Amino acid sequence: MKLLLENWREYIDQEEQDLFLEQWLLEEGAGDWVKEKWQQLRNVNQKALAAAAQEWRETKEVAPILKRLLSREEVSEAERKQLNDQAIDVLKTAGWGAIAIVPGTLGGVIAMIYILQKFGLNPLPSAYRGS
Repeated sequence: MKLLLENWREYIDQEEQDLFLEQWLLEEGAGDWVKEKWQQLRNVNQKALAAAAQEWRETKEVAPILKRLLSREEVSEAERKQLNDQAIDVLKTAGWGAIAIVPGTLGGVIAMIYILQKFGLNPLPSAYRGS
């Protein structure tokens, strides 16, 4: 009996395993919970992708301003401020991205963002602020 319990997967085929798992999830109510969490994850990913796309568009908008500035052409004060704000957003994105790709640091990144916001500092790029 002990051997049967330890190796039960060998005695039933994949279709029966899938059916058992599906039925177990539905009976336990876990199916709804999994679906809800999956939908929340998809929503978060969609918001993050939309914010990244917004940052990309903003960066493309200021590229001609940067080109004019580098070629020593005249740039208005409003354009300089727009360029400066976008440069800060790009640096924030690069910094947080570099930290986030290190394995095991995602929780630390979230905690750092939360703590900095508590002190009145806004560590997020402008497109991510409402997400």
